[in-house]
Amino acid sequence: LAPKNQNWIRWTRQESFNLFVLSVQKAMSPEDYDLSLRAEAQEIVARAKRDLEARRRGQRAIKEATDKSTIQALIDERVKQSIEGRPVRQTFAYDIPPQIADHNEKAEAASIVAAAQRDLERRRKAQEAAKNATPEELQAIIHARLAKT
Repeated sequence: LAPKNQNWIRWTRQESFNLFVLSVQKAMSPEDYDLSLRAEAQEIVARAKRDLEARRRGQRAIKEATDKSTIQALIDERVKQSIEGRPVRQTFAYDIPPQIADHNEKAEAASIVAAAQRDLERRRKAQEAAKNATPEELQAIIHARLAKT
């Protein structure tokens, strides 16, 4: 996707999330919303503390490790612990590359690729011809190219 489209997608995701949050806030009383927000914040803090303690244990274990296989096993275990309990990323329709469905689309794609390859070869030949051309020959090449467009 072009950067402009990616920004639009980010914006729409954020807007969707904002609308969801507003709908949740409206459905809950302010007191319930505050309690749920506090509970979520406490869960985040508790998860961060568990993660920090696991990191410290892993650092101590790596200092005591002597061979590469033990160190690699500790690293693998730590990576597994760090992603445990985190939400899995959702796959959106625009994340999946489109599949070429039928023969007509395949033929059209093949003709586009063939035309691009012919154009590339023509440009390479023109570059080679221009390398050793005199100023008059360059002027003639430029006029010929402008006449084609």
